[in-house]
Amino acid sequence: MKFGAWLPDLDQYGHDGLVMARNVLPTPLGYGPVKTYSAVTTALPAEFRGGRTFRGVDGTVKLLVGTDDGLYSWSGTAWDSEVAGSYANDWQFAQFGDLAIAVQGAAPLKYTIGSGVGATLGGTPPNGKYITTVKDFVVIAGVDSANSTVYWSALNNAEGWTAGTDQSDIQIIPDGGEVTGLAGGEYMLVFQRDQIWRGQYVGTPYIFTFDKISQSIGCIAANSIAQAGRTIFFLSSRGLYRSPMATSF
Repeated sequence: MKFGAWLPDLDQYGHDGLVMARNVLPTPLGYGPVKTYSAVTTALPAEFRGGRTFRGVDGTVKLLVGTDDGLYSWSGTAWDSEVAGSYANDWQFAQFGDLAIAVQGAAPLKYTIGSGVGATLGGTPPNGKYITTVKDFVVIAGVDSANSTVYWSALNNAEGWTAGTDQSDIQIIPDGGEVTGLAGGEYMLVFQRDQIWRGQYVGTPYIFTFDKISQSIGCIAANSIAQAGRTIFFLSSRGLYRSPMATSF
């Protein structure tokens, strides 16, 4: 029997459509049953806290995830432990060249995509919870003991973190409380609960200059920040917002 279109907004009688369609998928000739789910991967050994897929400079593709007990990569048949530890926060990731960098409030980790090797990020990077890249810099924030401070790496060096050397430095946000997230690309966006700052690269001696572009709109949930090209989506106290990077609020 051929069923009509799914029209749940119409009255149940007097038309040839359906008002209820359960456990089916649309097909060219009507509807077909939803098949049994099947596992794509084996289960992770610990609670999932965040993940991302990366493509290296040689075209290698790698799926990385962070859990309560470390960093894992997917081999195609199993989850391989890359760096073991104990972690209490959600994970965030960023790519810098052939490095996938992961932060979670403890020592940042790196995974070299081409060679498939995980390790602690070199230098003296801050133990932050938020990460992004801006031009030729890695940017980290969300350090518990300095939660209004933004840190950036040396120029074109993800493992150079000595302030005052090779343009690596810090910026303490003067008001607005703790940083709740970052976004990057051409500019640096620093989110607080009720404010947003834009950092623009100007070179030495200042490296980045910071302008407040929002006094009343900010991000109240760090993991709500999502970036697609130059457009950033985030959750504020007024609801979901979307904005291009260079626009004031």
